[in-house]
Amino acid sequence: MTNGLNRFVAPQGDPETIRRLAWRRSAVRLNILQALRRERPSDELTYLLGGLERVNAEARHRVLAAPETGLYIDALLNDRTPSADIAIPVLAQIASASSNSAYQKFSWSGKLLLDYLPLGAGAVRAHGEELTDPELSLDGRCIALSSRSGGAAIQVPVDAIAATSENYSVRAERLEIIDGWVPFCDDFDDGNVSVNLGSSERGLLEGVLAEAVMLIGLAIPSALEEMSETAQYLSPIRPIDTDVSDLPSFSSPALPGVVFVGVQQGDGTWIDAPHLAESCVHEHLHNRLYLLNEALPLTIRTAEPQSYYSPWKRTMRDIDGMLHAIYVFSHLAWFWRRVGDELPELEQYAVRCVDEQVERLETAVDDIGTSELTEAGQYVLRASTEILHSLTAEARTYRAV
Repeated sequence: MTNGLNRFVAPQGDPETIRRLAWRRSAVRLNILQALRRERPSDELTYLLGGLERVNAEARHRVLAAPETGLYIDALLNDRTPSADIAIPVLAQIASASSNSAYQKFSWSGKLLLDYLPLGAGAVRAHGEELTDPELSLDGRCIALSSRSGGAAIQVPVDAIAATSENYSVRAERLEIIDGWVPFCDDFDDGNVSVNLGSSERGLLEGVLAEAVMLIGLAIPSALEEMSETAQYLSPIRPIDTDVSDLPSFSSPALPGVVFVGVQQGDGTWIDAPHLAESCVHEHLHNRLYLLNEALPLTIRTAEPQSYYSPWKRTMRDIDGMLHAIYVFSHLAWFWRRVGDELPELEQYAVRCVDEQVERLETAVDDIGTSELTEAGQYVLRASTEILHSLTAEARTYRAV
C-alpha cells in the first residue's frame, strides 16, 4: 500500500496509479451492471453488456468510466429508468466501440434537448432544438437518432471519426465543454447557474481553455494525462448574483469525472487563463482523492464527528472536508511554485498564490486531528504537510536571495 500511496501523493502526479484506480472503478461498475441484468433483465442491459463483451479492454474501460455510465447505473440502482439524455450517449458509445453488433432500436417518451448530446465519437450541438419521443437506431454501421413523430434523422457512421460541422463536433479526451447537457448542469441550489454558450462565447472559452492547458502542461504535465480519468467534462457555471466577483468551482463524488467551473463573474466578465488553470487543477485534485477514497477509505465515521476551522471557507468543517482542503491546496500551491519557476511573467502572481495558500495551510494543519483518519488518510495528510514544509523552506530561500 505504501508504494502506491507514495506515488499517488507525489505533487508531480502519477498517471499510472490514477489509471489503475480508474480501472478498478470500471471493474466495480461492470460487476454492478451484470448483477442488475440478472435481477432485472432488459433489452438495454443486454445490448450494453453484449457490446462490452465484444470490445477490447481499453474500449470497455472508456465506456464504463464515462460519467454518464455512472449516472446510468445510479438510476438503475435506485429503481429509476435512465433518461434519454443519459441512455442515448451510453448506448451510442457502445455502438461506436462495437461495430459488429446486430440491429437494435430503443425509444423514449418526452422531449430530448439537443443543446449538447454525445453521439458516438462526436457530440450534437443544436442550440434550442429538441426531439419529441426520441428513437435511437443502431445497426453496427450507423447511429441514427430521430423522432417517432417524424422529421429528419441525425445519422453518424460508427466506424469513422466524426467530422466537425456547425451542429456536430469531435469530442475532447479531457475537459470537454458540455454546456447544455442537462444531467450535468448545476442544479444544486448553490447560488450558481449553468452557462449555455453561443458559438462565439464557446470559441472564446475554448481559446482561454487552450491557454490554461498550456499553463498546466508547463508546470505539471502529468495532470493533463490524468484528467482523461478525473476531469473528462467541464460544465461551465457563473454566479446568479451579478455583484459576485468570485469564480466558483466544485466537483462531487456523485459525479466523478465532471468539474463545474465558474467561467464568468456575476456581471459576465470572463475568466482568464491562470484562473481557469487553477480551477481545473483544483477540481482534478478533488477527483483524484475521490478515486483513492473508493479503493482505500481515508476517514473513519464516528458517532460524534469533530469539526475543524477552515481558513478557506471561514467555517467549521468535518474531517473529510479538511483532508480534501489540505491535500488540494498543498498540491495547488506546489503547482503555482512550478508556474513561477517556468514563467517569469507570472512569477509575482504565483508567489502571491503560494504565500496565500501556505498561510492558510499552516493554520489548518495546526488544528487538524488524526483520530478520524484511516492509515491511508494519515498518509495523505503527512504527505500534504511535507509539501507545505518544502514550500516554506523554498520561500525562505527566495527571500534570502
